[in-house]
Amino acid sequence: MSDTNAFDIADVRYLKRVVVGNTDPANMRDESVIQKQMDYLNRCLSENPKGCIVGKEKGFHVVRLGEHQIALEYVAYHVGFKRKPVWMDEDPNKTQVSEMDSLLQQLIK
Repeated sequence: MSDTNAFDIADVRYLKRVVVGNTDPANMRDESVIQKQMDYLNRCLSENPKGCIVGKEKGFHVVRLGEHQIALEYVAYHVGFKRKPVWMDEDPNKTQVSEMDSLLQQLIK
């Protein structure tokens, strides 16, 4: 019994890097921005064509505030698609754009 909806890494033709969390200690993001990042990730995983997480990277920055140290954490999810979703081109202001996206696209070509 083979599942026709099974995800095969060989079928990935478009890879999107979606960052959730604070990546720049000099430019802190509030909870509403982080919630928008999570909503975007959920959209990548739930709308057609559905993406699948093929990789994940975690990072952190340690910031000193007076006598206290705070760790800022982020997670970057690499979401693979069989084709680029049309809705990613609808409004470029709503999508996350980074230099890493273009570098990753060059690597998989």
